[in-house]
Amino acid sequence: MSLHQVIEVKILPATDKRGTRVKAFATQGSVTLPWNHALNQEGQARAAVDALCLKFAEEDEKRNGSPIQKNPWLAPKAIGVLPNGHFVAVFLTL
Repeated sequence: MSLHQVIEVKILPATDKRGTRVKAFATQGSVTLPWNHALNQEGQARAAVDALCLKFAEEDEKRNGSPIQKNPWLAPKAIGVLPNGHFVAVFLTL
């Protein structure tokens, strides 16, 4: 896995059948979470990014046997906002 990945997060508005949701997506896949009314928009984005990265780390552990604690998907990330209003997370490497 390359840490040159970007995770984009967008808010999915409510429909007649579903409430507001948050979707985080990257090249490898995506995850959609229900809206958590206890969080602000940035908190929603962080929760979605964390859920997606944990999903990828767990998949790596099952597929490769790599310890989840050392998985690069769980590295620190910075979150910002794009001009289109979507949030974006990038991995911080030192």
